[in-house]
Amino acid sequence: MLRIAALAFVVACASSSSTPVNKNGSGSAPTPKDTAMTQDRASIYPADQLLAWLEQHVSDEIVIELPVLVTLKPNRMYIKTATVGDQPDALAVKINDTGMGVPIAGKFSQFCGEGVDTCMLLLRGAWRGGANKEFQVSSVVRAVPEADRAAAVSAVIVK
Repeated sequence: MLRIAALAFVVACASSSSTPVNKNGSGSAPTPKDTAMTQDRASIYPADQLLAWLEQHVSDEIVIELPVLVTLKPNRMYIKTATVGDQPDALAVKINDTGMGVPIAGKFSQFCGEGVDTCMLLLRGAWRGGANKEFQVSSVVRAVPEADRAAAVSAVIVK
């Protein structure tokens, strides 16, 4: 009896398709258009669509990962500007890193190198939104090398 159940399981697994099903239910692989805005991922461009997606995910329970271009003030102790992405029309945000043990500016050289004032960082945190478009950062995942910036175009829900 156990062999029959195991055989039925193997047959069922073998006959299921490994091709992802896109929004319209077809068996074809999702196109970039299909995956641009989903519940757990969004394109960071255009900025107004990203903002609308982020505003739908305001919660302490939702952890979002964003590629943020951070520029430090000349004193290197505070963040001057932060944008989600590096395009001219990128969404400007206010980074709140007060919940971190060491603020982003304090770890900047660790991730980006000495003497660097601008660097793209993959940040995790909670979207607070509001007039300041606040992103409450809980951690810095890693720096995004300049060569990889073109591929850093998604906001992702990780929890």
